[in-house]
Amino acid sequence: MAGRSTVPREWVPIVTDHGFHPSWSADGSLLYHFSFRDGAFCPWVQRIDPATKRPMGPPRAVLHLHNPRLRATTGAAATNDIQAGYFYFTATEATGNIWMLDDRRD
Repeated sequence: MAGRSTVPREWVPIVTDHGFHPSWSADGSLLYHFSFRDGAFCPWVQRIDPATKRPMGPPRAVLHLHNPRLRATTGAAATNDIQAGYFYFTATEATGNIWMLDDRRD
């Protein structure tokens, strides 16, 4: 609404546990965000009532990323987006190798 000032008392809290990187679905009925609410940095979605713009029910996990090898990126490098029904996000993968050296000295 052009010319209307939104004051804090009119704000509607949607994510109340310090969610990160919010992205709206194209129709505005879903808010995707990342949260540590289950102990890992996972993507969550919150349904929004189209008439009242208030949350409908509890948020639900989109994907659990509790694997130490594959994680959602945090910090400045983290991004996410919703396009054409797909949820895109930046992930990191940690791998490592253990090498055994033969200490034979001839």
